Amino acid sequence: MGTFTVQVTFEGPQGQLNVDALVDTGTAYASVPANTLRSIGVMPQERQRGFRTPAGDVTYRDIGQVHVRCEERTAPAVVVFDDAGTAPVLGHTTLACLGLEPDADNERLVPAVLLMPSIWQV
Repeated sequence: MGTFTVQVTFEGPQGQLNVDALVDTGTAYASVPANTLRSIGVMPQERQRGFRTPAGDVTYRDIGQVHVRCEERTAPAVVVFDDAGTAPVLGHTTLACLGLEPDADNERLVPAVLLMPSIWQV
């Protein structure tokens, strides 16, 4: 799948950030430079969670929670505190929370048809 960017708003307790974020379904969560997250009042809730890089190495980053707004949808989401100078990213878990999926051919996000949880009858 090719990559593309979309307009996203990350909302924290002390403000919001409007950015172009890279859509990357190969990653799980949203990621934003740590200094940017802290500037809107988002603080780490878990320290040093391990993430595998495309090269196969493991790197460690803090994670927290943020509200994400995209395509007129809003959802709470896990966010990775990334290095300064990195581009904001939306991963597949964040997109699922928003109920969106990529339409790579047209470089846009579209409403997702999500799987219904199993319903057990007792």
